[in-house]
Amino acid sequence: MKNAAINAGNALAFPTVESQYSHEEGVTLRDYFAAKAMQSLIKSSGDHTRLSAMCVADASYMYANAMLEEKEKYFYGATLERINKQLNIKS
Repeated sequence: MKNAAINAGNALAFPTVESQYSHEEGVTLRDYFAAKAMQSLIKSSGDHTRLSAMCVADASYMYANAMLEEKEKYFYGATLERINKQLNIKS
C-alpha cells in the first residue's frame, strides 16, 4: 500500500486543461502536501539558522508520504464500506 499511495501522489493537485496556449501540468499532490508541511516546519522552528534545508526538505516529504498513505487507507476503506453497504454485507 505504501508504494501505491506514493504513486498516487504523482496525480496533479491542480490539474489544468490543456490548450493551445498552455502545456503546464501543475504541481503533484505529493509536492503540494510537502510544500504545506515545509511551511509549517519552517514557521514552527523559530531559529532558522539551526535548520538545514535538506533536513526540512526530507521531513516535508516524510509528512507528504504519510498523508498520501492515510489518504489511500481512507479511500480504500470508504470504498469498501460503500460496496459492503450496497451488497448488504455486515462487517
